[in-house]
Amino acid sequence: MYAHHHPQQQQQQQQEQQQSRHQAPMWEESYAQGEVEGRMSPPASGTAVRRQSDTLQRVRRSSSTAQNPAEVEALLWNLGTPSSAAETADAIALSPRSSFAAPPSTAASLAQPAPAPAPSCTAAGPAPLIPVVDPGRQQSASASDAPPPKTARARQPRDDAGQAGLADKSCKQCRIRKVRCSRTWPVCGRCTIKELPCHYGNLVPIDLVKTMQPEARVAELEARIKSLEVELAMSASPAASASLVGPYGAATTAFSAHLSSSSDLPSHIFHTLVSALGESLTPERLDSHTAAVLRRVQSRAETLAAAATPPSSKSAKGLAGSAQPYQSRLAQQALSDARLAHAHLATLSSSERAQHPAWPRLVTWSLLDECWATCSSNTPVFRPWLDVEAKSRLYAEAERLSGPERCAVLAMCALAVRSTMDLDVLGMSGLDSAVDEAQAVGGSSDESLDGTSSAAASSTSPKRCLAVQRELFARALRTLMMETYDRLEVAHGEGDEEALKATLVCGALMMWNELLPRRSRSLVRTALGHYRDLFDATSTLHSPGDVGTARKHLLSMYALPLLHQDATTAAYLRAAPLITDADLDAYFPAFPIPTLSRDGVLGIGGKDWNLREQMLPWFDVDRLGGDKHDDLLMGSMVIYTWVAACLRWCAEMSCARSFSAPLSAHAVNTLFSLVSQVHLAIQALQHHFVHSPAPLHPTCVGPGGDTCEHLHLRWCSRLDRETDDCVWLAFATVGERMMREESERDAVAGEAGGEGGDEDRVDVEWLQRCEGQVRQGLKRAAFYFNAYTLSPDPHQTHHLAFELELIPSWTFLAAMRFTPSASGAASPPGASGGPRKKADELTETELDWIERGLEVASLYHSVAERRLVELRAHREAERRSVARLVDAGMASACSPSAGAL
Repeated sequence: MYAHHHPQQQQQQQQEQQQSRHQAPMWEESYAQGEVEGRMSPPASGTAVRRQSDTLQRVRRSSSTAQNPAEVEALLWNLGTPSSAAETADAIALSPRSSFAAPPSTAASLAQPAPAPAPSCTAAGPAPLIPVVDPGRQQSASASDAPPPKTARARQPRDDAGQAGLADKSCKQCRIRKVRCSRTWPVCGRCTIKELPCHYGNLVPIDLVKTMQPEARVAELEARIKSLEVELAMSASPAASASLVGPYGAATTAFSAHLSSSSDLPSHIFHTLVSALGESLTPERLDSHTAAVLRRVQSRAETLAAAATPPSSKSAKGLAGSAQPYQSRLAQQALSDARLAHAHLATLSSSERAQHPAWPRLVTWSLLDECWATCSSNTPVFRPWLDVEAKSRLYAEAERLSGPERCAVLAMCALAVRSTMDLDVLGMSGLDSAVDEAQAVGGSSDESLDGTSSAAASSTSPKRCLAVQRELFARALRTLMMETYDRLEVAHGEGDEEALKATLVCGALMMWNELLPRRSRSLVRTALGHYRDLFDATSTLHSPGDVGTARKHLLSMYALPLLHQDATTAAYLRAAPLITDADLDAYFPAFPIPTLSRDGVLGIGGKDWNLREQMLPWFDVDRLGGDKHDDLLMGSMVIYTWVAACLRWCAEMSCARSFSAPLSAHAVNTLFSLVSQVHLAIQALQHHFVHSPAPLHPTCVGPGGDTCEHLHLRWCSRLDRETDDCVWLAFATVGERMMREESERDAVAGEAGGEGGDEDRVDVEWLQRCEGQVRQGLKRAAFYFNAYTLSPDPHQTHHLAFELELIPSWTFLAAMRFTPSASGAASPPGASGGPRKKADELTETELDWIERGLEVASLYHSVAERRLVELRAHREAERRSVARLVDAGMASACSPSAGAL
């Protein structure tokens, strides 16, 4: 009846129900987003919804422009109930930057008490609204039918006591792993969960530290105090810590976690030594170690006292405010250490000496002494540190050095560990008898020539133990050096000369220990960036004279070491050099570098480069005499430049971008011509230095006029050895090219070759020509193996064996004998069975020199021992092969006579 008599009312109710169903998802979405708090319910009717929506829109439009609170309040009362008006008033408490308030958080909504199931809807007001409550929904306290638009959630300050704020960038661990970082300072959330060391470096703003809450600051200081207590306890009792340290690397990791620019560097070095030795540091070795360090203390005091000179204003290069130069301070400290050693340390036991606070510094000074005694310290990369004041600063300020200087000291100590012959300083005195046995000239080896038995005997030999322990200590120091370099951010920032010096030293050390120099390649890239920044910064100087002086200083100190490291690392990696030809003209203008093109043309415009002509401004190689110390230094830099140029050619010919271009035979011959010029010039210098009637400089020769310690002789011999790297690399490049072109030729069989025809392709004749150069280089290597065994630098045998690893089959090539069939027609590699000429064959004496050199090299690295076993096995196989040939020849010679009988 009701439906029959009131059809209009039924239609109105149906429209309201449909409108309510359409609006319900909007309310559910608003509730899911947490933008409306309290209970939610759909509106009662479509008319009420439209009225509330229109009123709310007018309130929002007026709230941004209305200045009278009464107007806003009147609009609010038009919405209905006072509760709705109050909540809406809170909702439109707008910030001056946004027209809408930030939505309430989900946690705040859940924290409110639950409302009653059926609250009273009675309210006083001009036009109260009575919403209809759906049984499946809770009543909403909001009167808006549409949520406000989404806005960026404002960053709220954290109330946690352990967090002070957000850093500007992600922490180092999250940046390395490329994950999302919470950026909470001082420790982010992910590092807290993963228990990782969290470091921000210089990315934390200073205002964040200033506004840190007191509780967080107290927690940080307590953690720092605990770390310092642990460091102090280990520093005070190094002998006790040695028994607590487990395998290699435990102490290094513990100390590197707190490594900073204010930490005690000598303590880190000493504990690295303790952790590397581990249980092998017996009381007997500790006694010899402490005795050797005390001897160094006494000899250092005597040497500095004899060389002490009154300080001058020109030589005083100490820190600002220092009353005297570092040389005088070092002499005074050395004298004080001598008194301490004589009066106090000599009366203590070995373990008590090692626990003395000054002992780590004395050990570090001893390692620095060993570094300066090696020929590696004569390389140009160490020239900036050869200044008396600069060297004295490394000693006098060992506990207070800057970040780059700390990295340089660690590199020097690692170099000393690799090269020293004084095993007592390293705590390895129990194996010195093996060193003496290996260095005995003319001594016969008792080991079997059979490779298997020799390898089995060497597994427990003292030489192997010495090589492993030496390598562990050197590797631990290199690891500590790289950790210090990264943690103190030496590579960051603008161009800095101190950072450039340290980067070059670290790069040279890593280059000498990496067959694939990846880390050193990265360091060279960093050093090149510093060098470019410093060179470009000189143009901002006011006076042209100042610009010339600054650039001359950069070129004389850092240009050639950087050029040589870039060429060497690029050639070893088969990569293109980082320094381009344009960089040579812009940043290295003072050094004419011969550029070798692909077709073998030298220089620009086909200029004929001659090494002797370039050395004439400094001295004449053909008529040596009357030359000076500085002239010899500059002349050796010319040779150094040529070696770098040859290595650059090897890198450019073996990199990936050169595969598409053909390799010219004339270019390979030109390279060998350059290498021959370098060898001839160095041989003339060596003959002159050995037969020189008087030293050219007080520091050129050793005590008593020992010419074996001649500074220029050692440096030129090292250059001569490194020049043969070009021969090994050229042989490898030609072999790789030939194999690749043969595979391409097989793939396109029947088709024409490259654009230049088959004459541009590498054939077996090229490889045999390079093999002849390799055999001549092996003869020079045998000579230097014998020379370094007798010289003050026996560790150079390790470097020579390391460079020979560029040819994996060098032991097989060295042991091969000459046969008449080898000089016949061209054949595939290895088919001839020996060198093509008798002059290319290594004699038995030269092979003995190589064996003796490998024996000494095995004391510095265990890889040389494997090569020694290979060489002995190849020599034994060649002897048996020759014996079979002799027997076959005798049988063939006797057979005709037997038939005649």
